[in-house]
Amino acid sequence: MAHALLAALRRRLRDIAPPPPSNGAPAAAVLVPLFRSATPPAPPTSTSNQPPAPNNASSSSSDQLAVLLTRRSAKLRRHGGEVALPGGRLDPGETARDAALREAHEECGLPPSKVTILGELDPMLSKHKVWVTPVVGLVEDISSFKPTPNPGEVDSIFWVPLESMLSSKGHSHTDIELFNTTLRIHNFDVEVDATRIWRCSDDSKSPSSENFVIWGLTSAILVRIAMLAHDAAPEFEFGPSADLTDDGRDEHTRRNVPAVSLGTPSPPSPSPPSPPSSSRM
Repeated sequence: MAHALLAALRRRLRDIAPPPPSNGAPAAAVLVPLFRSATPPAPPTSTSNQPPAPNNASSSSSDQLAVLLTRRSAKLRRHGGEVALPGGRLDPGETARDAALREAHEECGLPPSKVTILGELDPMLSKHKVWVTPVVGLVEDISSFKPTPNPGEVDSIFWVPLESMLSSKGHSHTDIELFNTTLRIHNFDVEVDATRIWRCSDDSKSPSSENFVIWGLTSAILVRIAMLAHDAAPEFEFGPSADLTDDGRDEHTRRNVPAVSLGTPSPPSPSPPSPPSSSRM
């Protein structure tokens, strides 16, 4: 099953046309680290003696695609405590792929040599008016890799089945006015077993499961990737956005990516307000 999904995803990513020049707008990239759920990463030390958690994807097969995600440190001034894909701004001379692989290594300890790039989505606009390119990669031999959160940036790392991003379970949405248009923000409240969570410190007293909220730009990227891999629509409305810019990318985005979602001023789940922002995306 996972092999067929990867082949379909790779083929459809090739059909996405390259974007026009960004006219000097700030650029960033995120890595979408996919892997086969039948062979997950090495479990956290504190749960190494526990049996693997059951796969909660809607399919009965255990050989599905899954994705690694991070929860950013609450100490960060921008997006603190939020679920995100590993990524950040491009350094001078970097490509989106270079930046995505570098950030995944810095934030999660993921060696670039373990990642096979499958393709890229069209850049998507963040609420800070940064063009973010999602770089889709397959993590090879992930069973020998233990995710290691960088305590300066990441609170924890966890994984979910990619197919769950098409399910209405735990899904909600918020419509906001931004850039003179109405945008729909998709939120997913997911429960993750402790065997799928790597924290900065191994704590034997950690709960057996924890809830994470996947939302904003991250959820928009994952829904789109799931749609491409499974060639299926989600169980909720996920439609095209209105024009966002006048630099030529709006029409290109509309042709290639059916929805552009942006982060909202505050997360949908209860959390302390973030202090003034400073960096990232």
